[in-house]
Amino acid sequence: MAALLLQNWYRYPLIWNAPAWSLSAEWLAYMVFPWLLITLRSIKAAWHAIALADITLLSLALIFMVSGRSLNLMGRSAGLLRLAAEFTAGALIQRANVLGGPGWIPWRWVNPIGILFLGATLFYPPTVPLAVLLFGFLVFSLSQHGGFLKRILSSRLMVFLGEISYSMYLVQALLMELATWHIKRHPPANLVEAWLIAALLITSLLLVPILTWRTVERPARTIGRRIADRLQLHSMWPVMPEKSLSGEVAARRAGSNSEYQRQAVLQIVSSPE
Repeated sequence: MAALLLQNWYRYPLIWNAPAWSLSAEWLAYMVFPWLLITLRSIKAAWHAIALADITLLSLALIFMVSGRSLNLMGRSAGLLRLAAEFTAGALIQRANVLGGPGWIPWRWVNPIGILFLGATLFYPPTVPLAVLLFGFLVFSLSQHGGFLKRILSSRLMVFLGEISYSMYLVQALLMELATWHIKRHPPANLVEAWLIAALLITSLLLVPILTWRTVERPARTIGRRIADRLQLHSMWPVMPEKSLSGEVAARRAGSNSEYQRQAVLQIVSSPE
């Protein structure tokens, strides 16, 4: 079904649910990922990967700032530009992690400073595009030394919110549009009604994603994995010598084919050679 959402490749206004732009743009990432993976393996120094990631994200931010665009991507094919830069930067950050980040940086102090700079961009709208650079910086710095922030983000509550975040992302615009439509037709008579509407909206932004996650997203992922297993998609992969696989990956080969594929990809990405 996602293949029917390629409208962001040529004309953004065709989208009826604004966040769906990313579903369209992500198809580009799916197609270029194998080639990107092969290319990144040629990078042998962590600082090379970090520098390329910084240049990629900074270039994206400057393009948006100079052109007067916002990160809301209201423009033709802007989603493809953002996807290409951010996906490539994410892969470069992962490559830097595999090769080992610089140990001389005091990461426990760098993380709070990065968060402060990120928050500062929200108070001056023209600098909002710089958030993509700062988010990339935080992803890398947290992977090096999480500290208290890592403990917070690893809590059960935050992990659960991460699980439902994709469903929340897809339904939030529709829920807010519905709330806006209701307010225009029935304006709140007083402050109490206004706060009640706000409370109902916030509650729905939490409950509806949980419902769609449990009834749509999780079952769809399960079905997709079962189909992949039945089609035996591992036969499409280049033959890999058994000795090149870790014991865990080789053991999984006799089990779930889709799980074998995921583990094999992770092993390729995590290999410094």
